[in-house]
Amino acid sequence: MVQECSEPVVIRVGMGEGIIARAPYIIRSVGLGSCIAVALHDPQKKIGGFAHIMLPDSRTVRCNAGSKGSQPVKPAYMCADTALVILLEGMQSHGAALSRMTAKIAGGACMFLCLEDETESIGERNIEAVKHFLGAKGIPLAGFDIGGNHGRNIDFFLQSGRLLVRSIGRADKEI
Repeated sequence: MVQECSEPVVIRVGMGEGIIARAPYIIRSVGLGSCIAVALHDPQKKIGGFAHIMLPDSRTVRCNAGSKGSQPVKPAYMCADTALVILLEGMQSHGAALSRMTAKIAGGACMFLCLEDETESIGERNIEAVKHFLGAKGIPLAGFDIGGNHGRNIDFFLQSGRLLVRSIGRADKEI
């Protein structure tokens, strides 16, 4: 079900979580490091989908967030390949049109150089996975604040589609 309200209310989305909501909600996510925030927006319907994605590909997840009977459970919004499908289908089921959607992304930092793979960090792989999905679906990337080695906090304003990115020691950035 799509969240709706008459006054702006902040909805907090944590790591590995996602939501679909309509204006005037503001979606907030904090603590983006190598994770990537994806904000999809249909400006006509003022509906948005948002996910705080941790990993690029669900097929590479070896650990479980829990279990259901004897089957492992992977949180749906944890990985780019599953989260983006859920957002897209959910938005469309509530009246959003793929032809009107735009995307904004933030995050994908390389936070721990000593722990990263020498060829490509988790953050870089997250960025690539999200860009690949958006390109394959024809969803234009309207703005981004990605990479680097700093964390980010995000506010996504569903009324306008504006994404406000805040980082410690850096000027706020609106995309």
